Amino acid sequence: MSRKLIPGLLGLLALSALTVLWLSVVLRASAAPPGPDDPGSMPPQRERQGEPEAPLISFIDSPTAQCYQPEPHKDTCYIQWYYLNVTATSPQYIISMTVSIDNRKRAYYGGFFQTSMYVPQEMSSPGFRVACGPPGASGVPDWGASHTYVIRAKETGGLKAANYGSVYCPADIVPVAAVSLAGPLAGSTGITYPFTATVSPITATLPVTYAWSASEQTAITATGGITGVQSFAWSSPGEKQVVVTAFNPAGTATVTHTITVETPISGLAASSESPTILGDATHLTATVAAGSNVVYAWDLGDGDTAAGPAVSHTYPTAGVYTATVSASNGVSAETASTTVIIDGPSGLPLTKHAYLPLLLRAPGTGANGSGQSAPVGRLPELVEVLPR
Repeated sequence: MSRKLIPGLLGLLALSALTVLWLSVVLRASAAPPGPDDPGSMPPQRERQGEPEAPLISFIDSPTAQCYQPEPHKDTCYIQWYYLNVTATSPQYIISMTVSIDNRKRAYYGGFFQTSMYVPQEMSSPGFRVACGPPGASGVPDWGASHTYVIRAKETGGLKAANYGSVYCPADIVPVAAVSLAGPLAGSTGITYPFTATVSPITATLPVTYAWSASEQTAITATGGITGVQSFAWSSPGEKQVVVTAFNPAGTATVTHTITVETPISGLAASSESPTILGDATHLTATVAAGSNVVYAWDLGDGDTAAGPAVSHTYPTAGVYTATVSASNGVSAETASTTVIIDGPSGLPLTKHAYLPLLLRAPGTGANGSGQSAPVGRLPELVEVLPR
């Protein structure tokens, strides 16, 4: 070898060494997690089996995965590759190639006596659907979720290889479009009732903030998920309103719910002015010790009914009746009864009758021979017994 060539060869070797070193640095840098300014996606890495630098299958050729968002505010992104390609070790054939994303198998490509397998982008268009994620979901500001993937291949000789990596998706915020509020329509004073707010769509970006306000209550703000729950109690009766506003950075919605709060009924009592003379009206009264918006319904005991806390009724005949009143509101009910006595005319009480025997005697046949009539039998006689 000419001495003139030695310096040139040494220079070439040095240049080659620098090139290898530079490539090593580039590859290491490209395999590092993306920076905040330009996340992109991690280039695929090869899973080595056996010797560190000698994969048992030829290799899988797949360009860097890309994640894109076709439409904003849907939280829908797609991961795709421009192509996927694998070549078997001669003289083997490719059996299959699979794609898994986030540890879930998403695609299977079967081989048929082929030494290589090429899958163009069109075969998986528009790509593999994933969640975009809200800003910072992956820990990288202004970027969405990060998804991992593994591309595996297997050949007839039992040899396997894989490419793996991760890809960052653009951030997306799905706005709160509406909110519903579920809770009781009626309640009692002193009882605590829960109210549940639910936002839609269910894909709305979390967290969602719920701002609560209610009649006679202190305003409350809480952060939660698709649903938020808050409880309220009232000490006074009446119509109360519960209002909740749900929002995230992209949307706001408000809803109002009305609950009628009542004081439960207690201490119901019924009374009447009887005894009453037949033909006169009898006054009946119902009272409660506690209760709001009480409705009274009477069964007067003679087939007639009435409504209200105080009623008047004229009974058709003398006698004894039982009048029953029912008191109710939206949260409780009680019943009570009172006896009503209706006397006969002129203030006389109910007439009573009795049967007394009447002695009959035959003329001139007295028992003592005196010629007085002797009894020959008994006949009943109806007499009216009047009070003294």
